[in-house]
Amino acid sequence: MIDIFTIMRSIGALLWYAVVCYSFGELFIPKKYNIEHTIKEKTLIGFMVYHSVFFILMLPFIFVRVPLHIVSRIWMVITSVILFLCFFKKCRLKNKSFYNIGLIKEWRWIIVVIIVILLEVVFSIYHWTDYDSPTYVGYVVTSVYTDSINRFDYLTGKLLEVLEIKRMFNTSLVNSSVISQIFSLHPLIELRYIEGSFHIILTNIIYWQFAKLFFPDKNEKIKCYIVIVCTCIINLLWASSWNTSIYLLGRSYMGKNVASNILMPLILFGIVLLKKEKQIGWTYLFWISACSAAISPSSMILVPISMVIWILAYMITKKSFRDIIKPAICAMLPGSIVFGIWLLVYYFNGPKIYL
Repeated sequence: MIDIFTIMRSIGALLWYAVVCYSFGELFIPKKYNIEHTIKEKTLIGFMVYHSVFFILMLPFIFVRVPLHIVSRIWMVITSVILFLCFFKKCRLKNKSFYNIGLIKEWRWIIVVIIVILLEVVFSIYHWTDYDSPTYVGYVVTSVYTDSINRFDYLTGKLLEVLEIKRMFNTSLVNSSVISQIFSLHPLIELRYIEGSFHIILTNIIYWQFAKLFFPDKNEKIKCYIVIVCTCIINLLWASSWNTSIYLLGRSYMGKNVASNILMPLILFGIVLLKKEKQIGWTYLFWISACSAAISPSSMILVPISMVIWILAYMITKKSFRDIIKPAICAMLPGSIVFGIWLLVYYFNGPKIYL
């Protein structure tokens, strides 16, 4: 049975996750167009920056077998520094939005998001038939209770003599283990409800961003709220075995959900932004490419391929290749490098690395 302290720690973990992602977005967006971004957009970009930085940090830790509690402390120090720098930057800018950060003006948005999260939690309770869940939950549970990363088999508990390549690059589950340990939460609660709820929030932010593109007029906010409600109804009614709706509502904590409901739509969103604000559009595409490897093996493969297809389509519509090819290569470079390393290791060494 979940007590009141567990609920409070869970809410604190969700808020911490959101604030840290916002801080990453605040610090890593170029100053040229930083003011043009809202809180929602900074949180969205910050989520991708968060996982990109976490991915770079985790790779050497996995190979040298650093215990999980040390990783958690290091990450807590890094995020604390990020929060302090964001606080310092806001104080230095003397921006009034720092003191209310727009939450009072966007109380309707908050209510809609809370309702959507509650619907997701209720749906998740009645949808526990996913055969793939033991893989995700077992990985995080094993990491937390053995104080290790990729050292024990999550089904048998035996010490591993080899390291699976797909687990080596998939650091999103390590992130869940770290958050579970920082806030002393059971991995099942962190993974299924905190991680899943935050992914629901990010998905609805994307719906909001697309709605702003479709309805750029005075009543855009009202229309955006209507879009959020309609997409929620569609997802609830269309959830079946293999589509984005069931990943969003029943498997929201998985990397496949992040790939299908966050990264893939953001590629299209970034391409659309290229026609209006090129710098912001390329920023989105760069961070999508950078974090794709950290989320899941599926996104590591699908995101670079999808990005190539969409950028080629954009080149054809613009009838200009010289002005686009350089920023396109820069945007796709991070994900393509990791994907290339993964292919080379898999080809020469096989699917496993001996420890």
